[in-house]
Amino acid sequence: RATAGAEPNGGAPASASEARGLRQQRARPPASEGRETKRSRASTSSPTEVAQSFYAAFVAHDAKTLATFYAPDVEFKDAIFSYDNRDGVMGMWTKILSARSKLAYQLERVEGDVAHGVWHADYSLIRGRPIHNVVRSRLVVKNGKIIEHEDAFPFALWARQAFPLGPLSELCVVRWIV
Repeated sequence: RATAGAEPNGGAPASASEARGLRQQRARPPASEGRETKRSRASTSSPTEVAQSFYAAFVAHDAKTLATFYAPDVEFKDAIFSYDNRDGVMGMWTKILSARSKLAYQLERVEGDVAHGVWHADYSLIRGRPIHNVVRSRLVVKNGKIIEHEDAFPFALWARQAFPLGPLSELCVVRWIV
C-alpha cells in the first residue's frame, strides 16, 4: 500500500490532533522519471499510479500537473461544488491551491478502476477562521485519466468552522452563500 502522509495504524488517524499532525508529502518524482514529459504522464495509467501522482501534485499545490490527470470531460462533485469538465474543476482547484493550506493524502484502497483515499486540509477562511477538513475521496480512472472525482466531507462540521454563525451555519441556506 502506497501512501502520502501515511499513518502507522494502517488507516485513519486515531484523533483529530494526529490528523493535524499528518506530515506533508514532498512531491518528488522517482529518479527513473527525472523530468516529466507527456510520454511519462501517459504511461502513468493504473488507478493506483494515477491517484498517487495526482495527490502528490495536490499536496505540492501544483495545479498544472494536477490538471494533466483529469479527462477533459471529468465529472467532479462534493458538498459545495459540481463540475462536468476539467476547466471548471481546475478553476476550483487553482483557487483552493493558491491558499496557504497544509494538505496530506492517504490512499486507502483500489478496487478495479476506483481509487479511494482520504485527504486532510488545514487552512483559514473568512477573517482567518481556522479550518480542519477531512475529506473522503473517490477517483474513477479510465485509460490513465480521472473521469469521475467525488469528495465527501461533513458539510455541517465544515460550515461551523468556516462561518461565524454558530449553530445557524448548519442550515442548508449557507450552501447558497458559498
